[in-house]
Amino acid sequence: PEQAAYIGVPTEGPYKSDQYRY
Repeated sequence: PEQAAYIGVPTEGPYKSDQYRY
């Protein structure tokens, strides 16, 4: 998803972008 593009990690499970969003 787009989130992976920002954090730069594979979103294998739940979107943890909340923790390391920046």
